[in-house]
Amino acid sequence: MNRAQEETPASSSESLGWGQTFLVSIQHIFVSNVWLDPIFVASSAGLSLTLSTNLVNAIFIASGLVTLIQA
Repeated sequence: MNRAQEETPASSSESLGWGQTFLVSIQHIFVSNVWLDPIFVASSAGLSLTLSTNLVNAIFIASGLVTLIQA
């Protein structure tokens, strides 16, 4: 196998190893609840509803950018 074939990401028909599957699963668990953290922070800091909404929107934009960078 040449170097280009070794660096190709796994397709949907291929199976990932247990270690990589575990890490991706943990990442999904943490990211899927990403909108809860800014709500907790905003309520603890006593921010208004408008600022809380802006904080949640900023978190979604940041997580979307990180997803694009990782892809």
